[in-house]
Amino acid sequence: MQAKATREQMDGYMVDGRALVVRLRSERGQPGGTAGRPAPGEIDESKLYVAGLTPTVQEHVLRDLFGK
Repeated sequence: MQAKATREQMDGYMVDGRALVVRLRSERGQPGGTAGRPAPGEIDESKLYVAGLTPTVQEHVLRDLFGK
């Protein structure tokens, strides 16, 4: 459950003056999540959705943050 620990650590983390919104795929459709549900049988505890990013944030910045 590394994704769950990452969500707990990174949700609300400030990047470029904005708080990240980090959710597990299984949390989609719940309050604070995004609409939709994973297909039956899909492994959804290994995927994260990240929102609240500025348009200028660089991919390498995110890789560094989430790679820790």
